[in-house]
Amino acid sequence: MPHTLVVADTHTHWKPFLSFLWTHRPSVCLVAGDFGWWPGHELSLFLRLKPETSEIRFIDGNHEDHSSLFAAVKRRQDDGGYRSHEPVELAPGLWYQPRGSTYTLADGRTIFCVGGAAPVKNATVLYERPAMLDRTDLPASLPSADIVLAHTLCNRSGLLATLPPLKGQDPSTFVLDEVFSAVRPKLWLCGHLHRHMRSRAEGCVFHVLDLLMREISRPLGTYAYVLVD
Repeated sequence: MPHTLVVADTHTHWKPFLSFLWTHRPSVCLVAGDFGWWPGHELSLFLRLKPETSEIRFIDGNHEDHSSLFAAVKRRQDDGGYRSHEPVELAPGLWYQPRGSTYTLADGRTIFCVGGAAPVKNATVLYERPAMLDRTDLPASLPSADIVLAHTLCNRSGLLATLPPLKGQDPSTFVLDEVFSAVRPKLWLCGHLHRHMRSRAEGCVFHVLDLLMREISRPLGTYAYVLVD
């Protein structure tokens, strides 16, 4: 069965990400946003150096070139026979999971993918589209799924209230509350907060992954999550 891992917030720091991939050799590595999709930003070098057997699939965070990502989805639609909530292969072995797309694991579980979050600067929420998640980004009817892969948390997790206060609140979290109510996942995986956090609420385990690139020794579960071993 394919070895599947989840990381978050790689932020174009290709060297530690490559080290991680070569150490663990996952068949599939899912990135919970802020992968660092900026065409030309040494991305081609990363793709040449990563293990050929490791497929990368990422959702968008708030630090991506959203224009080119959304344009890639639009080009696929214009080719005909493609729906906006389906994965797009951007390069060999590199897939973008658009907001509202799904991915099925080797063990049969379904992941609902929901990228997007508001940027934060100087403890202030920046209300910037297209980085923020909007309800119109998602299908009108939300499917049930075993796992939600998001860039940030919903309010229902209880974890956002434990963080230092910000000026403003990310509207994406209210959309994610609706996602949680409709999808009813057993597991919620995300990043964005640049720290490791965990909680359980309403039958779901919420797991926030820390930055992959921190140069300290940490247990695997703090910065990477094993979905299928």
